[in-house]
Amino acid sequence: MLRIALAVVLLGSLTGSSMAADWPAFRGPQGNGIAPQDAAPPLKWDREKNVAWRVKLDATGNSSPIVVGSVVYITESDKPGKTLTLRAF
Repeated sequence: MLRIALAVVLLGSLTGSSMAADWPAFRGPQGNGIAPQDAAPPLKWDREKNVAWRVKLDATGNSSPIVVGSVVYITESDKPGKTLTLRAF
């Protein structure tokens, strides 16, 4: 759960300053993990520095967060393989 929460925070920091491009799938729009050329992701971060926002998840994350417009989507499951929840922030 901590790992997926960190991913959400990092993704938020990557898109927080420039909401111009969506990140619609794992590893980005092209599936190659490369951000658009005009993106300016932070080179350093910690719990406070370069964090756009943070949210506590109710259960274990099951996917890579995606961004569409200004919304971050993530799935979580309280019982892996049994209950899947889509959350939007």
